[in-house]
Amino acid sequence: MTTLFTDEGQGLLKNTEFSPGVLSSIKAYDFLDGNDYEGPNRRRSNINSVHHYFLRRLDEEIKRAKRHGRRLSVLVMHVRGLHALRDRDGDGRAAEVIASVQRVIQATLRDIDLAARFGDVKFKALLPETDHDGAAAIVERIHRELAQALDDALGVYLEIDIVSFLSDADEVRPVVRHGPPSGRFAAQRAEEACGEGGGEGGDLHPIESTDPYRYGNLIGRSEAMKEVFRLVDRVAGTEHPVIIYGESGTGKELIAKVLHQLGSRAERPFIAENCAALSETLLEAELFGFVRGAFTGADRDKQGLFELADGGTLFLDEVGDMSLAMQKKLLRVLQEGEVRPLGAKQTRKVDVRVIAASNLDLRTLVEEGKFREDLFYRLNVITVKLPALRRRPEDIQLLVGHFLDKVAQNTRRPRKRITREAMRLLARYGWPGNVRELENEVKKLVTLSDDVIGVDVVSPHIRNERAPEPLAGTVDEGDDALSLKDRVERIEKRLIEETLKKTGWNKSRTSEILGLSWNGLSKKIKRYGVVQPEAERAAG
Repeated sequence: MTTLFTDEGQGLLKNTEFSPGVLSSIKAYDFLDGNDYEGPNRRRSNINSVHHYFLRRLDEEIKRAKRHGRRLSVLVMHVRGLHALRDRDGDGRAAEVIASVQRVIQATLRDIDLAARFGDVKFKALLPETDHDGAAAIVERIHRELAQALDDALGVYLEIDIVSFLSDADEVRPVVRHGPPSGRFAAQRAEEACGEGGGEGGDLHPIESTDPYRYGNLIGRSEAMKEVFRLVDRVAGTEHPVIIYGESGTGKELIAKVLHQLGSRAERPFIAENCAALSETLLEAELFGFVRGAFTGADRDKQGLFELADGGTLFLDEVGDMSLAMQKKLLRVLQEGEVRPLGAKQTRKVDVRVIAASNLDLRTLVEEGKFREDLFYRLNVITVKLPALRRRPEDIQLLVGHFLDKVAQNTRRPRKRITREAMRLLARYGWPGNVRELENEVKKLVTLSDDVIGVDVVSPHIRNERAPEPLAGTVDEGDDALSLKDRVERIEKRLIEETLKKTGWNKSRTSEILGLSWNGLSKKIKRYGVVQPEAERAAG
């Protein structure tokens, strides 16, 4: 088994003191104190057996992940500052803190998870069928619950390492990530992180730690994003239908993934499809599948996305672009819980949670007869609205730091630093492509720069923009003469026109920045009548 681990993975998972501790199947069995443990088979055993049982289960899950391509994560949790608290406030207070940590862990994990406590301050949790994003979401929930429990335990926080096992054809290898600290101590560590990269008056911009502001793979400290996080927290774990509204590149799919990973279907598939990227015929074949001979070129049976997502979640992006005929077929699947592949005579039962997303107001489309009212009410139970990046500029610095860390991690090179002037340019830009455009820009900056990112490598259209101007047709302008649909369409049309102009009317580049497919962009250009001015065409 040891050959499956890196040195860091071995150190986290195997080098644990053999001291009094507990092991429990969360929610089925409670944590127990003392040298003996009454396990799931109700046989009592000492702590050595507890440790070996945990590692044996871990070994089994690793083999299963390798054999079947399953996801697997492990949390290694360490209560920091407990010894100082014990010296200051006594054994009784330290025991209360450990009990609080134990209760939070027990309440947060799922029935299929396995948790162990080793010694006074260390816990481990085995998370089958969970990738790093799912584990990070669980860590975030643990920290939020502990923020109140440890509020008066000065200097005490729970440090969590996430070991996610990535499966390929030859091995299962752990990739170690670090979870954020919690409570008041987290703010202290965030302040310390701000000092990195240059002091007062220096040329380098200090990059603040994103740890206290993470929700899975979502990052934000703005009030708009905090409200999104609070809403997702309430919806997580339910089966309620959800519609996610937001411009392209704002992170709608990330929200859908978090809802999936925090729900009861987390161990089942999550599949996403962009409805605007495919024609009606192709979308029907993609969603419902087809049988051999259903049409020219159908030389074999193919399962549709509904069947592939059976038991899990299907995320339908840009559902407002779906034709009325396709909407009718989707409604039937939601009502009856069954699909009929193209060319098939029999229907097939499916159990799928559908999460929809759109950058258009579906209620307005219903009023205009472009979206079925019955399907709208079937989908519209919970509404999540993601703000555009230009509406939360205070998050730009955090996102830049996150993307710099991400690139460094993927390339296995030190994180590059950025000058204050370069960061100022990024912070003032309007970002029509939202977070996706920002991530692409950071990747480019890292590639073109040396050790420090300066203004010389910032894209010209960002460097030359004086300030983000308010977009015509937004609610902020207070134009009562325009309906919500008209305002949304004006915003979208202007974003497309501005991005096309900045890219020299390159559709491929524009679609990449805005997070659209080439076909999806072409449809919108035709719908809004976007035409390149004669002067620009002649100059080009």
